[in-house]
Amino acid sequence: SGCYAYDTVKIHVNTSPPVNLGPDKSFCSGDSAVFDAGTGFNTYLWSNGSKQPLIVVKTTGTYSVVGVDNKGCKSYDTVKVMNVFANPVVSLDHNNALCMGTTRTLDAGNFSSYLWSNGSTSEKMNVGNIGMYAVEVTDNNGCKGRDTTTITTILPLPSGFLPADTSVCSYDPLKVTTLGS
Repeated sequence: SGCYAYDTVKIHVNTSPPVNLGPDKSFCSGDSAVFDAGTGFNTYLWSNGSKQPLIVVKTTGTYSVVGVDNKGCKSYDTVKVMNVFANPVVSLDHNNALCMGTTRTLDAGNFSSYLWSNGSTSEKMNVGNIGMYAVEVTDNNGCKGRDTTTITTILPLPSGFLPADTSVCSYDPLKVTTLGS
């Protein structure tokens, strides 16, 4: 019949802002990770049930979010907390007494780095005075541990436990006893 018809359709594609939760993470016990889905969404739904733009997590696991904008478009991302590392445990000698004129070596143990209260960065520290001594250690994961010890008493050296000097003949016996025996 030779007739033809045509029509035009205009299509507009709506896009929502991207969500980027960043790379997978690991952190130390007592720390946390903050994951932020960003702005531009009317609603948020996290895999842990939260409906806030950001969450704070303290445990291992996989966390995902879906953000829905005002046009109904959805954006999403997923991130994983791979490890929550235990903090290192450092234990200094907690004996609070020290003999006069002696020193004690405080040994923090085997870690990646050390920071003592006097600024020293070595594994061991020699102490010989009354005072508080603290160390912060860091392990290979960047986790920190601390301990403190205090020397409160300097003990006097023993004295006066032998009798006074005396002279004897080479053939006479000498009995030496401590005073008070």
